[in-house]
Amino acid sequence: MSKAEHFGRLLRTLRQAAGLTQKQLAERSGLHTQAIVKLERGERQPAWATVITLAGALGVTCLAFVEPASPDSAYAEKPAKHRRARDKQ
Repeated sequence: MSKAEHFGRLLRTLRQAAGLTQKQLAERSGLHTQAIVKLERGERQPAWATVITLAGALGVTCLAFVEPASPDSAYAEKPAKHRRARDKQ
């Protein structure tokens, strides 16, 4: 799967989760509907400014366009830090 196809799959998932049509997302983001269509199909790879715009329109951060590759990724729960004996009092 190419990077553009991967991004497109995530974009479609996020758009649907937000309950938006392609046209509604285009209106919110200021992009053309055909731009959204091409991005979702993986026919076009977005510029960074487009990612930021889409994230804002969807109400998510840019990190929403990144899937964790493994349980050890940045999305995995971080282990608790050990408290010093002084902090437990």
